[in-house]
This record gives sequence, structure tokens and C-alpha cells, in this order.
Amino acid sequence: MPRVRWVLPVLLACACGGKSDRSTPEGGAGAATAGATGASGAPTVVEPTCADTPRSADDEAQNAKLLDIAEHGEPDTLVPLLISLVQVETTGDVTEAARSKQLEPYQAPIVAKLSEWGVQNIERFWLVNAIAAPVPLKYVDDLLCLPNVLTLHTDVPYWEIVDKPWGADEAGKYECPLQGEQCPEHCFDFNGIPFDEAAGCYQGRERVGCAVTTSAIDDGFASCFEQLATGKTYLFRGFLPVDPNFIGWQPCDPALTTQLCP
Repeated sequence: MPRVRWVLPVLLACACGGKSDRSTPEGGAGAATAGATGASGAPTVVEPTCADTPRSADDEAQNAKLLDIAEHGEPDTLVPLLISLVQVETTGDVTEAARSKQLEPYQAPIVAKLSEWGVQNIERFWLVNAIAAPVPLKYVDDLLCLPNVLTLHTDVPYWEIVDKPWGADEAGKYECPLQGEQCPEHCFDFNGIPFDEAAGCYQGRERVGCAVTTSAIDDGFASCFEQLATGKTYLFRGFLPVDPNFIGWQPCDPALTTQLCP
């Protein structure tokens, strides 16, 4: 059974410009069927084509992230994608029915191809020209070759899709192990507010580890946790380093202050 990881995608605005020069693999989107014969009587093989949808440098950079995930992830892993299509200016009556009709020529071929691939739970948008669906990684390259597709985006962190190269004893569920003084690729600084002994309160900002996602780091209420290896205490906001999410941390002694410096 394919693995499913679902996170509701966030709608993004997309710019135009630039070009794509990829070609689809055999049998992929845009591939022509063989059947014609040459002078020798042998079937003529028609090379598959990739739609030349203009893209900006930012578009290409975003798509490169998804292609990297597709290259290193399991082919049948379902990833929730936001498929942003070329921009279409609104005209006249901006009702859902009118706008949906305007976008139909752009969205219908994409929906048809997704359905052909067995993709389910396809959602169309009408305020922006976009489609959302959980798509197997093996179709990412083909999807980018379909006409009018600008970018693919997922909110699922890289290391929740691709198998981690470290063991569970090296890092917790939402943690990446430090490699020397650096966070591994596709990981993000995990910051805490250290206790200032002289001031008797918490202030500043210090990287104390790496996380697989930026979600909720340093945002929201503050809680105190102690780093077991050093005995230092830090305040964290929202994203808390508690087992099994982060290894080597424990809640601070309740008697300790959690006051931020003014």
C-alpha cells in the first residue's frame, strides 16, 4: 500500500517568465504513441514532448525542490500537492460559476490526467488557477510537463517524505542531529532563549539544535526546558523539545523562573 502523508497545502501566488527544458519519460505526460512506419517498414518512434510553459527563476527553484523529493522518496508515496497553473486574469462577472468556466480549459486537462493516474480527492480552486491533490511521487516530473503547470508545492517537510539517513536513537521525530556545528540539508535551526545568569531572566536567541520543519518554532507561549547534556535552561515558544520529538531534553524545575528580560 502507498504511504500517505497529508498536510493541507497553502495557496501560493505564482509568477510567469523563464522556460522549462525537461522532457517527459516514456509513457509520461505528452508522450505520443508509436504506430507510424518509416521507409523500412519499422515503427517510427515519436519522442515524448514536454510543454514549454514559461516559468520564472523562482518557479524553477520551487519545482527543483519537488523534483529532489521525487528523486529520493519512494515512488508510490502520496504527497499532497498544490498545482499552480498559469495566471488567468478575471474578466467581467467574478462569480464562482463564471470564474470556474473561465478556468475550465486550463484545469480540465490536468484533472483528466490526474484521474488517469488514479489520483483521488482532486480539488479545484476558482479564485486562483490551481488544483490540489495527493499525487504519487513517481508522477511529479510528468506533472510538471503538462501544459500550463507553473509550480508544485507541498507543506510536508522533506524528511517526513524521504527516509531519514539517521536512526531514531540519534534524533527524535521532529529533530535532525547536528553535523558538527551545522544543521543537515533540509533541516532548520531550532532556537531557544537562554537564561542570562547576570540578569536573572531569559533573553537573546541561541541555536540549540535542528528541526525538520520551521512550523511553530519560536511562536506562541513560552515554556522552559533543560538541555540534559549541558544543564542549561532555555525558553521555547510553541514548538517544544519533548520526547519523542527531541532527544536530550526535560522540563525545567517548576521552581525556576520563566521570566523574559524586559
